[in-house]
Amino acid sequence: MTRTLTRAAALLCLATCPIPAAARDAGGTAPSAETQLQDRLQGTWAIEFMEIQGMKIDKAKGLNMSLTFRGDKLVMWQGTTREEGAYRADEGRSPKSLDLIAPKTTRQDAVQCIYHVEGDTLKIGFYSGAPDRGRPDRFDAKEVLVLTFKRQK
Repeated sequence: MTRTLTRAAALLCLATCPIPAAARDAGGTAPSAETQLQDRLQGTWAIEFMEIQGMKIDKAKGLNMSLTFRGDKLVMWQGTTREEGAYRADEGRSPKSLDLIAPKTTRQDAVQCIYHVEGDTLKIGFYSGAPDRGRPDRFDAKEVLVLTFKRQK
């Protein structure tokens, strides 16, 4: 009798506990932090403006660039020029880091950036003209070029 009551209580507890996302999604695994990050970056982002040392340059002044994140691949359009590469993002750092990796056909190393995503706005910051300086530690640091993109729908 005690065993029967214990089993019934255990079944009742299981029935009333919240169901994990994996169970609700027909056995699929819950998205990892890396997958969620990639999901936030996925899609096409068009440049709105760029800033360097407090000077803002609007898109209207000939700035025409877009980035498309697809999986771990990156396509950059600047005017009619298309370049393909890859990217690595790390949300665990502060500020968040993003490495833009050039295609294998070039000798350039990855550009070490910082980034921030808020809603449909993506900010990417890196040292202007000096990829060997490493990754900036803040957007308003001297010689950091900040590109601000809007998600295209």
